Amino acid sequence: MPSRRASVPEAISRNEMKAKAATTRDRYMVKSVEHASRLLSAFRTSGEGLPLREVSSRSGLPKSMTFRLLYTLERCGMVEKVGENLYRSCLRPFKQKLYRLGYAAQGTDYQFSKEVSAGLQRAAQSEGVELISVDNRYNAKIAQRNADVLVREKVDLVIEFQTDEQVAPIVAAKYREANIPLIAIEVPHPGATYFGANNYEAGLIGGRYLGRWAKQRWQGQVDEILLLALARAGGLPATLRELGVPRDGLSVLAADAATQWTGTFNPRPFDAAAALTLYERAL
Repeated sequence: MPSRRASVPEAISRNEMKAKAATTRDRYMVKSVEHASRLLSAFRTSGEGLPLREVSSRSGLPKSMTFRLLYTLERCGMVEKVGENLYRSCLRPFKQKLYRLGYAAQGTDYQFSKEVSAGLQRAAQSEGVELISVDNRYNAKIAQRNADVLVREKVDLVIEFQTDEQVAPIVAAKYREANIPLIAIEVPHPGATYFGANNYEAGLIGGRYLGRWAKQRWQGQVDEILLLALARAGGLPATLRELGVPRDGLSVLAADAATQWTGTFNPRPFDAAAALTLYERAL
């Protein structure tokens, strides 16, 4: 049976595909050597033992190919099998890309800040990461200048520890414009990954247990409640309106307050009418 001849458009299409493949394929590249190089790069430190699955994951090669390459490299004396499913490179690890991280410390006056700085320095040293550190000195203007310094250094990522809520958007914008990822410690920054405690949840937990303690030890007789806040890091809401409480909802809140701990354990007379007056002043 005579073979079908390709039409002119089909022939042109095939030729275009061949030409495209020729331009994207490096004819001098030996794929087996490339695969072996990727596999050996999976061993990042001297003496590191890795199972087959981890070698496959780090190199991005299929497990079957990874096994064959490990077997071959073991026979060639480049890889050592140190367990039933554990391999170790006999070569000096290839030099990996050295990441450069920027760290803007809060300051050196407080023990917590010192511990954060020391911990980051230890981690960077153990992981072979270059850490470029600057000190914000608990100062908003210095924090902005330090952000400019780290942008000029073209670091791969910035860890920012500065406390001023008003400066946070300015600092974050500098890194965003430079396409530098940002991690914010303790104080949220717009667009940054936040690393710190859930202060809102911590406040709720602390308030509940403080109320229980006062009820058990003092029978709920409390003269004053002292709240400590760091306004520059994000002040507490000053009005009920800031919390989204409408005026027409005050009577419901006042009635609830009269039946809850605020009304029943208050050493002074406190009923729904008194609560409503208080809430109206706080609106």
